[in-house]
Formats: sequence, structure tokens, C-alpha cells
Amino acid sequence: MAFYSCVMNQIKVTILRPSGNDTALVEGIPERSQDKKKINDFVMFKYPNVEQVGFYDLENKRLEMAGREFCANAARAFAWVLSTKLGMKDFVLNVSGIKEPILAKVSSSNKVYIQFPVKRKTTFIKQLSKDLYEIRLEGIQILINTNEKSFKQDKKQITQDALRLLDKYGLRTQYKASGIMYIKQANAKNFVLKPIVWVRDIETLFYETACGSGSVALGFLQSFLLKKEVAIKVKQPSGRSIDIKIIHKNSDSMCAQISGEVKILDSKTLGNYSYYRGKPQSILSKPRVIKFVSKFE
Repeated sequence: MAFYSCVMNQIKVTILRPSGNDTALVEGIPERSQDKKKINDFVMFKYPNVEQVGFYDLENKRLEMAGREFCANAARAFAWVLSTKLGMKDFVLNVSGIKEPILAKVSSSNKVYIQFPVKRKTTFIKQLSKDLYEIRLEGIQILINTNEKSFKQDKKQITQDALRLLDKYGLRTQYKASGIMYIKQANAKNFVLKPIVWVRDIETLFYETACGSGSVALGFLQSFLLKKEVAIKVKQPSGRSIDIKIIHKNSDSMCAQISGEVKILDSKTLGNYSYYRGKPQSILSKPRVIKFVSKFE
């Protein structure tokens, strides 16, 4: 693996928007977790719209998130970066949080598609209450709340409710990344999503503008409830949609397909991150004062 190296603490960063969910991808993978966190905080300070930071190894097509979690939207953004740098359209990626490689394809219409296998024995789905479901996927833990009243809460209320559920079920400490997805179903194939995501190792809490992992968890839930393959469209807080397909390959395995638009917002070299001593605006302070970062108010 080509590990991170720096010249005068400079980092090369690309900012992308995969259906919302603004994502920073940094060239090179730091060996030390404290370096990842410091760079994560620095990039989020420089780009207040960024909701997550990943690090990549171009040669080995490897992506590692700052919190070592799996992120479907960051994987799609990484495929876009590879396409621009290598001039290719089809890739096999290795990403943090998932053991098996994932397939990626970039289309000429700015849509990026990824597909990854899921073993039935490692996919855990449980109904916790009338309107609350737990979906455990490799790399991330999701709770899906289908209660209409909960969905109608404003941003502050819905985030406080998400914190309550994260604490109630021990998700803030037990898993690398956890999300609470608030869902409204428009019809059999169309849904609206409000995602809250917590990443333990870098202590970030976001009301995200889009969530690919939460959208695919919803796809698995629908497949589980309907006992068949599904294809759904999930509208994100950004106003963009993510398309999800859950395919039943055989009695032991399934695969998830995720597709949506990706745009590049910026690409530059940043320096002197080692002198940064602050925290990104997304971090939850001890008194539980939430600061929201979103361009889609």
C-alpha cells in the first residue's frame, strides 16, 4: 500500500458531492489514526460544507474513511476521482468497513454506480418496536424509524431524538459508525430520507444532506419485509435521489447496487494542517450543543 506522505504538511484534497453528502477525499493514507483525525478536522474546518473525509491509495484503488467505517457515497465519489485521474470507467475497489471488493462504474452522465456482495448470515435485521428497525451491515449499524410523526420533526428535534436512540441502544460506543434514518414512504418504490450519522472514532455527528449507506439499509429492510428483490428511489435532503437495488443471488448471498449523481466541487493542495488545533463544526460538544453544517437549509 502507498501510505501517506507529506511535503511541509501539505495535503491534496478533492471535494465532491455524491447526491449531496459533500465528501473530501485526500490523496494518500496516513499510517496513524491520530493523523487521520487531525487532517479530518482540518479539512472540515477549511470546508464547512464537508460531512466526511476519506483517504485513498490511487495505485491500489483503496479508500479508507477517517473513522474506518464503510461509506457508500464516499465509495462512489472515489470511483469518480479514479475515473478522472486514470481515464477509466470500470473499477474494482477496496474500501474500509467491507472485506470484499466492490465494483464501480462511472457513466458519461455523471452517474456513479457501485455494487457489493452481502452474505445473508452477516446481515442482521430486527424489528425493535412498531416503527423502529435495526439493520446491521458490514461497516455500519443503522436504525430505521418509519414513524410519520418522528419524520415531521424539525432538524433540532430529530437530532435530539437520534441521540436518544443512539444512547438507548449503545450505538455511539459499540460500532465504528451508526445512523438513524427517518423515513417517509411516498409509494411502493419512492421514499424520502432524513439521515443522522455518528462516527465514533472521529466524534462527528451530522444531519447529512445524503446517505448512501442509510439508503441501502432501507433497501435491505424493504427486501426483508416484502421477501423479494426490490428497486427503490430514495430522495435525499439535498433534493437529489439515490437509486437502490437489492438482488437475491442465492440462498447464501445477496448484492446491493447503489447509483446516483456525483459532482466535483473543488480540488487543491492545502498546507500546514499540523498547526490546526480546533475541531470541525460537526463535532458534538460535551454539553450536547449541536452545530449543523448544511447548504440545503
